Amino acid sequence: LNPEFYTAEKLVSLRDPTRTGYDFIGWFVQGEEDKITSLNAAVDGDITLTAQWQAKEYAITAYLNNGTEPINIKAIYDAGYSLPVPSRCGYTFINYTLNGNIFDIYGIFNYSSDITVFANYEPNIYKITYVSEGNAIGEQSVYYSSPFELAASPTRQNYEFVGWYDDVYGGNKVTDGTYNWLSNITVHAKWLKTQTINLESNNEYSIDSTVEKVYVIGNYTGANEIMTQININVLRRDNNLTLNLINVGF
Repeated sequence: LNPEFYTAEKLVSLRDPTRTGYDFIGWFVQGEEDKITSLNAAVDGDITLTAQWQAKEYAITAYLNNGTEPINIKAIYDAGYSLPVPSRCGYTFINYTLNGNIFDIYGIFNYSSDITVFANYEPNIYKITYVSEGNAIGEQSVYYSSPFELAASPTRQNYEFVGWYDDVYGGNKVTDGTYNWLSNITVHAKWLKTQTINLESNNEYSIDSTVEKVYVIGNYTGANEIMTQININVLRRDNNLTLNLINVGF
């Protein structure tokens, strides 16, 4: 400690004080520019010395956790600082943390060393809308980059469900997996029109031009007489036709 009193006969050297976050510049008399380092006979009478300080400069290293390199921000002790609000595809920024504790994005810097902070995010929630025959039949909320399962297959009389597609006129088939879209999506049910032909006797059968898949069902067991005069007429069409033969003996 520095003395409260001194005498002209004895030289008194002044000691440097310490202060967290600051560098000591020196002892000064108010209104004078010269630094006082000691007291002796040249100093006449009582004197008031004031310590002058300079705030230290530190670095905030911020890991943005969005695929970019960390950034370094200058921070002055006891002065204001401000961190950027980072962005990340599919996520919303929550906060920065320092040693597991929330670190404010702006404020007064009162740490006496360099620090490292980390950005934290939460995945966005998106919506899958299910459409069949032009009508929305359901919705599903999904977290970005999280596994998801599509809704159960719908049913439609005389049609077979093919799958969910990202366009009403076809597009790409959407299947279970990881949600990597950066927006809400709408999926459309794709259908095949079907027809079932039950073979009861040697008869003639017709398939409509809009039908895309036909199930031909017979009653052949290996012992009964095989039908040999079945005629199936396929009407002119612009699409493909699939025939599924079930228990048919020819």
